[in-house]
Amino acid sequence: MLESSIKGKTLKRIMAACCATSFCMYGYDAGVLGGVQETEPFRKAMGFPTGTYVIPMIASSYTLAAAVCSLMVSMIGMRLGRRNCILLGNLCVLIGGSLQASSWSVAQMIAGRIICGFGIGFISCSIPTYQAEMSTEIGERGPEVAVTCVLLVAGAAIAYWIDFGFTRMTNQISWRFPIAFQTVFALIAGGGMLLLPDTPRWYYARGRYAEGDVVLCRLYDAPLDDPAVQNMKQGILASIKLEEVKENGFQLLDLIWDRSDLRSGRRIRISFMILSLQQMMGL
Repeated sequence: MLESSIKGKTLKRIMAACCATSFCMYGYDAGVLGGVQETEPFRKAMGFPTGTYVIPMIASSYTLAAAVCSLMVSMIGMRLGRRNCILLGNLCVLIGGSLQASSWSVAQMIAGRIICGFGIGFISCSIPTYQAEMSTEIGERGPEVAVTCVLLVAGAAIAYWIDFGFTRMTNQISWRFPIAFQTVFALIAGGGMLLLPDTPRWYYARGRYAEGDVVLCRLYDAPLDDPAVQNMKQGILASIKLEEVKENGFQLLDLIWDRSDLRSGRRIRISFMILSLQQMMGL
């Protein structure tokens, strides 16, 4: 099979391209509506809504759906797997983007925005985890996720420039094409993910050791008895065993007062603080 023949650097490059494209789509989707929502063709398609809450409701439905889905992924993500969550996210954006681009009513537009929001919820939670668990070197994890986040900002910039170009027009294409363009990102990222496996850590955590071994061998492009492969396997199994111990498990109280060895609550608090400050700065 084509999937099993992809290994080593080729596998990593496809993975990096898919993750970067998904996050670029994330940024694009977040920024594209703002440039078209006040144009005459868009408002005509929506039936010239008069309520002051209608346009903000269209925009905010996406963010609300993404937030809800992000919380859902924390509960169902391990059962679905990292790869399946990413595939599901791209599928949601494909469906939601198509609904938005073909919309002739506020209700259809909101439905499309909600479906897209669910897709972004899956993607934003699963991509960083997928990249970290597929890394073969500890030093790769931070830079890989950071580069992907740069593409998120680039996606928003692409959306603004496409909006700027198309809103010079006065027909329905002026807003339908920019919104439909997000499906191109979803097709590319989703198609690439079909060639990639799930992470070895997920396979081991689910008790599928043979499949985890195969993925590790593909990542290193080396046999199972290779020292590097064995070291990574033992490290993954040790971390899974540590997390399975009850006193090391994450508890909601850890978000307030974390006394565990893993300091998971402290890490989450720092992440929340950084992202909150980012939003307050208007970035």
